[in-house]
Amino acid sequence: NTDLSSITLKDGTVLTSATTPGITWGGPAEQTYGLFLEAPLSVPDTGATIIVDFNAGQSFRMVGSSPGQGFSFVPFIRAVNSALTGSIHGTVVDSVSGVPITDAGLTVFVGDTLQPESTWGVISTSRTDAAGAFVLPFIGPGTYIVGADGAPSSGHGAVRRGGVPVTTGLSTDVGALLLP
Repeated sequence: NTDLSSITLKDGTVLTSATTPGITWGGPAEQTYGLFLEAPLSVPDTGATIIVDFNAGQSFRMVGSSPGQGFSFVPFIRAVNSALTGSIHGTVVDSVSGVPITDAGLTVFVGDTLQPESTWGVISTSRTDAAGAFVLPFIGPGTYIVGADGAPSSGHGAVRRGGVPVTTGLSTDVGALLLP
């Protein structure tokens, strides 16, 4: 129920559909969503485990250039047959000290590294744990770009690594991603 939902900013400001700035839900208080799949899901006669991933972080888009201007809700949902996926794992560390970076943002992109990042598609996102480690599960086979971004308050920059292969049933180790 969107009437009972809110976003609390780091400064304590609470945004709702009734506040200005607030959240634009784009529909009634209770919403139902269908799922359009980019590619058909392969499900054998014996069955499969289908992962439906609702990415809350990607679903709230800032209106304007700062959180204080509010958010629009655009659901980011994907579905995959878990048996036909692999994963990507590694760590994020400070490029100078080598200290692990907690709460860094990770993104798996599909795109061409010779083209602007604005042309890439987002496949999945995650964050690092207290040891700077991350796992990006349920990624279809292919070659991807992995991005790491420091938390906004951390002072760290960003790094992008292209050519990361994902193979069904395996986890690709990207090693340490070094954040400036």
